[in-house]
Amino acid sequence: MSIFDFFKKNHASKSAYTSVDNIGTVYRTTSHVDAAWLALNVQGKTTPFVCYLFKTESDARNALCSLSFIHIASDTGELISTEVINFGYYQLSSGSSTWEAMVWGDSMTSAIYEESIEKFKSFQGSRKGDRAPKHVSFEPLPSQVVSQEGVRFCRTKSVGHYQYDIYRCGGKTSALEFLKKTKVTKRLFYLTIETPDGCFGKDIDGIYDSCLKDAPLNEKAELGCINCEYALRRVPVFTP
Repeated sequence: MSIFDFFKKNHASKSAYTSVDNIGTVYRTTSHVDAAWLALNVQGKTTPFVCYLFKTESDARNALCSLSFIHIASDTGELISTEVINFGYYQLSSGSSTWEAMVWGDSMTSAIYEESIEKFKSFQGSRKGDRAPKHVSFEPLPSQVVSQEGVRFCRTKSVGHYQYDIYRCGGKTSALEFLKKTKVTKRLFYLTIETPDGCFGKDIDGIYDSCLKDAPLNEKAELGCINCEYALRRVPVFTP
């Protein structure tokens, strides 16, 4: 069994992704990484990062693959990222038994930083270094949101790796009109509108209806309503 077949088999849940889904930058050699960091140093910049050392190539790769935003492209077998992040694993030097795995970049969130440390440790990695991201208060993304009378931005809520930009308006009709005119282009990002008629939202897959508050407890989903623990109804509420 080839290494590609092995990882394809053991990471089947991530195989729905292809190379075109990649929005990160992969680094495969130490020299590639050194050049990137030299450029940062010349510019006087610092960036958040997490870097761990591993005893084998498989440990380094498995640690990286365990991250929620790293996937194996089903068409190429290469690692891709669904976050705008730099990442990679590589041998420290020719003939070395030590491998390094690292994620870094200005877009690194606290959630990515903490997950990377947790997962790298769980694969017996030893810490080489890390720098936590500075706290950033999210605002609604101007390129995604179309202004509409009666709809106002309330707050942002982060749940794990999910980000919700939460709005409020007077009813379902206004909410759906607002959602129809907006665009969501980033995975794990959700526009949500609270109305007297229930919650409505939009993600990269389209508009979804309010939460299933009558669902049995064993049908709760990882992605739930921002206001309760029940699953969101993943069905369209309008026809484009």
